[in-house]
Amino acid sequence: MLKIVTDFHFQFLNNIHPFGDGNGRIARIIMNIILLKSKYPPIFIKSINKLDYMNSFEAEENSPGSMLNFIADRLIESFKVKEKFLKSR
Repeated sequence: MLKIVTDFHFQFLNNIHPFGDGNGRIARIIMNIILLKSKYPPIFIKSINKLDYMNSFEAEENSPGSMLNFIADRLIESFKVKEKFLKSR
């Protein structure tokens, strides 16, 4: 599932790019909808990760898997946040 949403996200921003502005936000929303429908937590790109996020797009062209690694790290963070929340209840 993670490979599917990562590929979608990358293709949406690099090839489809339907809007003049907001493509990244829309791609992340759709990616999270797909994840949520598959029972995964949503992924959030924090401002601290923004440079790594942008760099992973550039790196993906020459080093396939760079974007997947970045998204996987964000998913792990989301699982940790979810686990912490569930333990506090």
